[in-house]
Amino acid sequence: MTDMLDTAAVPQEPQGGRKWHGFAKLALAVLIASLAMKWSWATVVVDLFGAPDLRYSDAFSIVLALALVALVLGAAFRIGTSRFDR
Repeated sequence: MTDMLDTAAVPQEPQGGRKWHGFAKLALAVLIASLAMKWSWATVVVDLFGAPDLRYSDAFSIVLALALVALVLGAAFRIGTSRFDR
């Protein structure tokens, strides 16, 4: 009966398979966000205000920069709060 409850008998998922999972999610989120930004810019700002069209590379770089700012702020917040846990 104890053999069925032994965790060593349960096949474990290899660690290398989930290595890039978070990076793939982030890359997909940046891709979708940049496409949404390009679409919204083209439909709202260009049509209503007559602004110049936004290239996809510009939209991608803006979204990537915002993601990096959010990542840095999140890391700074975690570092700041970990100092007070001691």
